[in-house]
Amino acid sequence: MFNRSVKYIILLAINIAVLLMFYPDMKNRGDGIFETGFVIDLIAERDALKKQLNAAQNESTIASTKATSASLQLEQTQRLILQSEDKYRQCVQEKNNLVTAAAKASEEIKRQQLAAEQSSASFQACEVQSREIALFKAQLKQTEEALKQTHSQKAQLNNKIFELEKQLNEQLESLTQPQEKNEALISQLKARIAKLEADIENPIYLKSAYLSGKACDNSRFEDLVCIEEFIVRPKFSKAPITEVTVNIYAPDRRRVAQGTFASERTQLVRLPLGRARDLLAGEYSAEFIVNNETLVSNGHLIVKR
Repeated sequence: MFNRSVKYIILLAINIAVLLMFYPDMKNRGDGIFETGFVIDLIAERDALKKQLNAAQNESTIASTKATSASLQLEQTQRLILQSEDKYRQCVQEKNNLVTAAAKASEEIKRQQLAAEQSSASFQACEVQSREIALFKAQLKQTEEALKQTHSQKAQLNNKIFELEKQLNEQLESLTQPQEKNEALISQLKARIAKLEADIENPIYLKSAYLSGKACDNSRFEDLVCIEEFIVRPKFSKAPITEVTVNIYAPDRRRVAQGTFASERTQLVRLPLGRARDLLAGEYSAEFIVNNETLVSNGHLIVKR
């Protein structure tokens, strides 16, 4: 049991050492993903459980010592009872022999008197042995009761030790589970950092783009759609270092709107047409000129409602 506790402590120490080895810079990242206070509280709780476990083990050892002593005393008492019972049987046998001898030697008064005296002495000795046996039996009963109580205490201590070990195991598991979650989160963060570094090193590209038109009253023609302004929202792989020029092209590849804006983040850009215009219905495209790169987003369907 002690060896298991030592193994759990060694495992805990290894886990903490690994965290300190691989993630030493977590303290400088603002909100750390591994709560140091949480680990310290768990370690303190684990130490308290270990102290309770050691105390329970000491009590169990004392109880085992008492049980062993009571067992030895019980064996010694039983031996004394057996010896006393043997003596008692011998006394009864001697008494019977003396009575028989006294009956047969009735013509010899002196011998009869001597036999009577010896018989009286034997009776007294037997009474003494009988009282000793009664005393030993009382002591045996007390010893058995004490042994029963000792076994009961030992069982209670064993149950307490089991509960303490269970709590200690739960604490150790609660220390390892956050570590596994943190390792998964760190892997995700590393993957995101690697992708961001690749985006920074590579030329800017268009991750996604939204293009729609604000419709006015319906056009009189089926293949035309009435547009008051275009709404566009690009999402680049990194923040542009230049202004962004956007051109909107109709399905016939004719430029119908143009604008320029400064973009350090994803934002919604409105390109008003000045007045409502009837334009071709179909797939429109948006062209973005940024960081000396021309990025195109196609397939934006604008039709009559």
